[in-house]
Amino acid sequence: MAFNVVELPEPTPDLIAALEAAGLPTDDLHEPGRRFYRFEDDAGLIGYGGLEQIGSDALIRSMVVVDERRGAGLGAAILSSLEARAAEQRVSSLYLLTTSATAFFQG
Repeated sequence: MAFNVVELPEPTPDLIAALEAAGLPTDDLHEPGRRFYRFEDDAGLIGYGGLEQIGSDALIRSMVVVDERRGAGLGAAILSSLEARAAEQRVSSLYLLTTSATAFFQG
């Protein structure tokens, strides 16, 4: 699946709006160690995802596919891209916390 990944230099209003719409936290987006990415293709915005790095470990966070693009396997593609970016950053352990997307991440 081909798509563009854009690293955001700082959290943008559209990232914040997408996270809020999905019920995800936004109050700590500007804290150190956080990197956020915008995922898009020829059809437009797919969603966002982020990594929060602490030492050699990282947390997958703020991953969201916009409503109109859900159900097409794009979330799995975003997750794979975040995992690849973590590997590029030499992350030794990658963690996930979720209260609402357990089924997605178990599948």
